[in-house]
Amino acid sequence: MNPTLKHIYANLPKEILLAELHPETSGDHLILTCPSCGKREAFLYLNSYIIICNRRDNCGYQKSLWDWTQNRYGYGNKETITHLARLAGITLSEEQGTNRDPERLLISTQKACQKALHEIPENSAIQYLREKRKWSDEEIYKSGIGFHPGNESLTAILSASHSKEEIDTLPLIATKLFSTRYRLIIPYHHDGALVGFIGRLTEDLPDHPKYRFPKNTKVNLVNFEPAHEVTIVEGILDSVLAHVRGISNVFASCTNQLNGTQLATLTANRNIVKRIRLLFDNDPAGRKGTFTSIVKLLGDGFTDIRVGELPPEYKDLEEYLSNTKATTLDAISFIPYYEWLGIHYPTTNDTKLEPKE
Repeated sequence: MNPTLKHIYANLPKEILLAELHPETSGDHLILTCPSCGKREAFLYLNSYIIICNRRDNCGYQKSLWDWTQNRYGYGNKETITHLARLAGITLSEEQGTNRDPERLLISTQKACQKALHEIPENSAIQYLREKRKWSDEEIYKSGIGFHPGNESLTAILSASHSKEEIDTLPLIATKLFSTRYRLIIPYHHDGALVGFIGRLTEDLPDHPKYRFPKNTKVNLVNFEPAHEVTIVEGILDSVLAHVRGISNVFASCTNQLNGTQLATLTANRNIVKRIRLLFDNDPAGRKGTFTSIVKLLGDGFTDIRVGELPPEYKDLEEYLSNTKATTLDAISFIPYYEWLGIHYPTTNDTKLEPKE
């Protein structure tokens, strides 16, 4: 999360911000009138910033305080952070509240790359998404994915509203590989904020990783926002297409097992995250990673762990969604982790065992 926003949330008088929802303190959380269904079944933990309606099967409302504020008042990003900061008694610096806001530069960059994707004829990124991934133009547009138009073009576009000093710090400019090879640009969100971009190859290049992250990036759960139930997949595009289809709380690990940073994120949000569903790739590496992730999650105190398996003809969630046109994960069975272990690791708890094929 943006450090400034984190500081604001820590000092925000939530009862005042949400006064029209008639907040009532109950232990470690506020009971609220749900902004969507109008029932007194929404809640907000005092150390959190996500409003959730308990009527999950009938309502499903879940929004951050940031999104609620924007929707309630029709604010843009600048007005939203100013409003929240004022309530929290925090004075924003010029950089935080004006054109030097780092997130504003990222938003401008996403818009520029997305425009390039749809306006530069037959560019490699849109061909890849249409032909190899079989995404529709509507899905491509909703995904927010873009195409790197080249450093010279991107710099010229951003120069209209940002200084050269700002632009030169942008990894998509500073790292040449983004403008030459990893030109499919995926926006990277965390805790509801745009924090950067991930580049992807649009062709198979031996000895090159498919994805490129900005230098010194600790790979967290891509597009993570805390929720009661979260589904973790391997691929970034798995997560992106799920969100495009309206399937919420699907986050990407970017590898076939959870790393330390991702476990720390889940643990830090334990008051919200109660059930973790693993849906890694449908191959031996994915099954091994599932086993390892279960062991790590149990070690960190999570017990409500479910494992899903795709039909054998589909390698990953994106392939499943592309071919079935599904808009939910209801057709995928998620079983308790111990049942899954009994099927694939039926003999002992030895973590070095190969999964049963």
